[in-house]
Amino acid sequence: MVCNELNVTFIPAFDDISHMSIDLSWKDDISKFLISYDENRNGNVNTEVAMRKEGSEEWQTLYNGYDVHYVKEDLQPDTKYYFRLRLRNKDGVGEWSKQATAKTLKTPLTGIDIHRSVKQGSALLLREVLEKGEANIEAPDNLGFTPLMLAAQKNMLEMLEILLDYNANPNTKNDTGKTALMFAAFKGNLECMEALLESGADVNAVDHSGLSALHLATDGEQTRAIKLLVKNGANLENRDFGLGWTPLIRCAGLKNNGNVDVACELIRAGAQIDALDNDGKTALHNCVMVNHHTLCEILLKHGARLDLTTNTGYNAFTLAESSGNQKLVQLITDYSEKRKTV
Repeated sequence: MVCNELNVTFIPAFDDISHMSIDLSWKDDISKFLISYDENRNGNVNTEVAMRKEGSEEWQTLYNGYDVHYVKEDLQPDTKYYFRLRLRNKDGVGEWSKQATAKTLKTPLTGIDIHRSVKQGSALLLREVLEKGEANIEAPDNLGFTPLMLAAQKNMLEMLEILLDYNANPNTKNDTGKTALMFAAFKGNLECMEALLESGADVNAVDHSGLSALHLATDGEQTRAIKLLVKNGANLENRDFGLGWTPLIRCAGLKNNGNVDVACELIRAGAQIDALDNDGKTALHNCVMVNHHTLCEILLKHGARLDLTTNTGYNAFTLAESSGNQKLVQLITDYSEKRKTV
């Protein structure tokens, strides 16, 4: 039954609006209404709130009770909604109020938008996203890459410089502890490396395995990257946390490396040729164990010692002998004899 005493002139107010929710309130207006309304005589008043979406004629009841505010969630972004309310008591119901209109906000930008802009290589789009200041510039993608790491790895210098202009941190690490500089070093992306170093990238930062950018440049067989890192203060004797390998030992000890140019660049830069790893093995010992014949010869030419023994008592000759590699046995024998005559 319609009860004219319950007719209202106010509409729902909006305390807060996001891209997915609208917070409605009628606290102040209902308080004023109740001052002139005798609840003792007419009974308690409750509020019914209804909503419809733009483009729809169907009203949906959102709330019916004695509270003075309601939060409607799970709305669509950038969409207009209409709200109305009416009052009820034990005797009847008032007329619906006029409509209140609210529009949800656009979906805020996120790290996904930054990553998408970088992948597209669009400087304009990337600047637009970053200028709004909504998205986290350090947000990782599903592989754990920040936008800066992605740009560094893909050699996207313009994207990388824009990210740095907007204060991307060159020393942010991913889940394995790697930085953008490490990814650029592995790929030999020199211009990206230079931009990162100029922006304060830590040349001697290490990942969770103790690998530095110099280790990664060695793994990637990037001689020019090695030269750039050393020029900027890279420690040639940084050791990983597992085997205690320096970059030179790592070059010698990895089966898929043994790159002579890389080793020569490290030696030329001042790497200790007879540095020992955690097992007491030198670069030469490790080189013999994985049969890098050419690199063994280079190390010997640069004066690698033949008398040093590992923690288990092997020297370069006995390691070569135990591996059955007669070519290496002969090489080491020849150098041993040559040194005796000097």
